[in-house]
Amino acid sequence: MLKLSVESKEFQQILHNLRLENMSLPLELQHKVVEVVQSKQKITSELIQGLISR
Repeated sequence: MLKLSVESKEFQQILHNLRLENMSLPLELQHKVVEVVQSKQKITSELIQGLISR
């Protein structure tokens, strides 16, 4: 399975899609998102809210 990283083509595509929607993720939050995805945690609204509020 492909390892996702902030520099990976797939993650850059996600950021591009966010920019098309006038959204962005600060670099620190990008790293947190990658960590969560790599940990294979279940993505929930509570998890997302927790990442944003940190």
